Amino acid sequence: MSDRGVSDVVGFVLVFSLVTTTVGVVYVAGIGGLEDARDAEQLNNVERAFDVLADNLEDIHRDNAPNRATEFRLYEATLELGAPTDVSVEWLNNDTDTTNPVPGFGTDTSPIVYTPQSEPSSSVLYTGGAVIREDRSGAVIIDEPPFAFDDNGGVKTAVIPVVDTRSPNREYVVGTSTVLIRTERIGNEVLAARTDPSSASTDVDTDDADVEYEIRLGITTTPARADAWVRYLNDEIPDSFDANDIDGDTDVTDDPVCERNGDQAICVIATERLYVTTSRIDVSIES
Repeated sequence: MSDRGVSDVVGFVLVFSLVTTTVGVVYVAGIGGLEDARDAEQLNNVERAFDVLADNLEDIHRDNAPNRATEFRLYEATLELGAPTDVSVEWLNNDTDTTNPVPGFGTDTSPIVYTPQSEPSSSVLYTGGAVIREDRSGAVIIDEPPFAFDDNGGVKTAVIPVVDTRSPNREYVVGTSTVLIRTERIGNEVLAARTDPSSASTDVDTDDADVEYEIRLGITTTPARADAWVRYLNDEIPDSFDANDIDGDTDVTDDPVCERNGDQAICVIATERLYVTTSRIDVSIES
């Protein structure tokens, strides 16, 4: 009887130890997995909120709506207007105009940025008409801006509208509350409307067709976001717009239309028609 009693006690201890160890392993590994799944789902919810924000800003930009309001739920995160993104457009082959040989058009826009406190390297943001998701592995445009590059019957048209979000104040909210992003149209401006490239001094794409504008589009932001802009623009701009030597090395065989240089996405294109516009929108964040 005593031997069997000892065996029962030993068995109980072994089973109890096994159960305790299993619970500990599941707790350590499972809680981390649950937290990762929770954080990922929260960012997915934030993406959907940014989709609504982008639609509301498009109403202001495209349809001249006077204002819009978008509700945001913060999940222990920061919502703010971040460091400006600069969008610039230059006409490079205008050598015949000696008083202004390289006219430039551009604006800077303050992105609306959501950053989780638990993962500061991740963010979702709206900038210049695009929604971008960024994490440790890089950035990707998940909602495209309203840029348009069209080659219709050999006539190439580039339309570059910039949705310019800004504020006279430092907009910054942190916590877990529900906030309201108010956006108000200040005005629209045509920065460039060029349809007669005959004054250009050289034909940049050597295709024996009519002389075209050689245009340099630059978007200055963070390196990761610049990479995302390069991928988007290389997919969006037809090959017929390629002005060949983007990096000035005279080797045009492998040059894409757009490349990244530091924190800037750079595209050099040839086009007969160029339109650059901006919609100025004031942003305020109310908690």
